[in-house]
Amino acid sequence: MASYLKSHSEAVKDVVIFVLQEFSHDTLVVEAGKQELKKQIDEAVNQALEKWHIQGSVKQVLFTSFALY
Repeated sequence: MASYLKSHSEAVKDVVIFVLQEFSHDTLVVEAGKQELKKQIDEAVNQALEKWHIQGSVKQVLFTSFALY
């Protein structure tokens, strides 16, 4: 699965951006909002993997950095 995700990273990024658009700045400045974003990304990417007939699933969403302007 990792090689598929790497070769289709643009499609995965599209899913993540689609989810991110649903969150307001005010929601994301608090920890609960960030946790909900992780949950929503996890669910959306897993749904996409299923749609793309890819076995496996996201185990954990991690943010290496998080900047809000």
